[in-house]
Amino acid sequence: MTAFPYGYVYPNEWAEPLVWMPVVATYMLLISIASGTAMVLGLAVAFRHGPSLRYVPMASILAVASAAALLLGPMADLRHPERATLVFTNPHIAPNDAQPGSSLIALLANLWAPFLVLIVLVSLLALSADMLAAGRRALALGLSSMERYPKYFAAARALSVPLAVLAFIWAVYGGGLLFSAEALLYMYNVFPLLPAVYLAQSLAVGAGAVILASLLAGSPGATRGLALALALSSLGAAAMRLLELFRAYLLLGGVPQVEALASVLGQYIWASTALFLAAGILGLLNRLAPAAGILAVLGTLIDRWGFFVELQRVSKTGLAVLGGLQIGPVHYVEAASILLVFLGLSLLASLIIPVKAERVGGHGQP
Repeated sequence: MTAFPYGYVYPNEWAEPLVWMPVVATYMLLISIASGTAMVLGLAVAFRHGPSLRYVPMASILAVASAAALLLGPMADLRHPERATLVFTNPHIAPNDAQPGSSLIALLANLWAPFLVLIVLVSLLALSADMLAAGRRALALGLSSMERYPKYFAAARALSVPLAVLAFIWAVYGGGLLFSAEALLYMYNVFPLLPAVYLAQSLAVGAGAVILASLLAGSPGATRGLALALALSSLGAAAMRLLELFRAYLLLGGVPQVEALASVLGQYIWASTALFLAAGILGLLNRLAPAAGILAVLGTLIDRWGFFVELQRVSKTGLAVLGGLQIGPVHYVEAASILLVFLGLSLLASLIIPVKAERVGGHGQP
C-alpha cells in the first residue's frame, strides 16, 4: 500500500484505475430493460390480466431484442475477447480443488441462453393465434386452427413462471455483483437493499419501456395497471434508497470508507433518486406515464454509471479517492453501441412479431 496525496491506495490501482469500462454501465441498463420487460411479459401471461395482455407483443419485442444483445456488454469490456467462450465451455460456477470459490458472472452467463429461449417460447406461444391469422405459420409453432390455441396459451402460462424467476435473478444481478466485486468497500453494509432497489428499478424500466415503445408504435395509451406498476416500482426504488441513505447517515456517518463513497457516489445517488421520485409521481397520472418511463430509464442509467464506473475512483482501501478517470470518446461510442444494437434488434423483431395483437389469451379463456 502506498501513500496518495489524499490517502492510501494499492500499487496496482495506479497502473489500472479503470477496470470496468463505461460499456458496463449501459450493459447494466440493458439488463434492467431485459429483466423488466421479461417480468412484464411473464406476469401478464401468467395472470392472464386482460388489459395487460395487449402489451404482450411489445414486451416480447423488447425482451427478445434486449436479451439477445445482453452479452455484447461484457464481451466489449474483456481485455481478451477471444477468450469470451471460456465462460460457457469452462465456467467457474461451483468451487473445486483447482478453483476455489465461484463466479457470479459465470453463473449468470450460463443462465443467458435459458432466459432468451424462455422469452422466445412464451412470446411465440402466447402470440401463436395472431401469427396464424397473419399467415406466419412457421412462427405459429404448428398451430393449425384457433380451436387448439387454448392449449398453446396454457403452455405459455406454464413457461411464464420460470421466465419470471429468471427475470428476477437477472434484475438483482447488478446488486449481487457489486456485493461480491466491491466487498472491500463493504457495499453490502452501506447499501444492504441494493438488490431490492435494482429489482424495483428494473420493473419500472421494463414497464416504462413497454409504454414508450407502444406509444411510438401508435398503440393506445398506458393501461392503469401498467402505469401503476411503473409508479409504485419507481416510488419503491426511491423509498428504499432514501432509507439506505438515512441509515448510513445515522449509523455510519464519519466512517472514512463511507465518506469516500459519499464523495464519489453522492451526486449520482441523489440525481437518480430524484428522477425515480418524479417518475413515480408522473406514473400515478395515467396520461404522463410515457414521461415517467423516460425518467425511469434516465434514473437507472445515472445510477449504473455511478455504481459501476465512477465508483472505481474509490480505492479498494476505502481511504483514498483517485483523480478523474481516463475516459475517452471511444469509450462513450462503445457504451452507446450496445444500446444501438438493441434498438436495431427491436426494429427487426417488430417486423416479425405483430406489434398489435388481438387474440392474445382471447381464445384461452375458460
